[in-house]
Amino acid sequence: CDCLGVCEDILDLTPCFGLQDGDAIEPLLATVAADELPLERRTYAARLAAELTTKFHLDPQPIRKVVRKLEHAARSPEIQFLLAESLLILDEPQTPGDDRIPRWSEFQLSRARAKTPQYRRR
Repeated sequence: CDCLGVCEDILDLTPCFGLQDGDAIEPLLATVAADELPLERRTYAARLAAELTTKFHLDPQPIRKVVRKLEHAARSPEIQFLLAESLLILDEPQTPGDDRIPRWSEFQLSRARAKTPQYRRR
């Protein structure tokens, strides 16, 4: 979770959270509370915490609380959208499938790699 504060492209970290369990939520909440981090990174951490909370059927209230707090600081539509999505994830039924918001933490590297063109040596 500390990488969210220093990694240049935070999207590179997404697949790593698919390997985490519920123990990653507290460090993600600490990242959300880190006022020295940009709002975008804190919002990203909140979204991942929401995903893991629903995945492991944990109490959503701590996540709702931090998302609501971030909403007061959010000015850009992109940040507002991610925060709204986080709340929707917490409210979605616990059913897997295509009828729910896609989860970043379920992104599979093998699928992304299959779409990446392979270059042959000459």
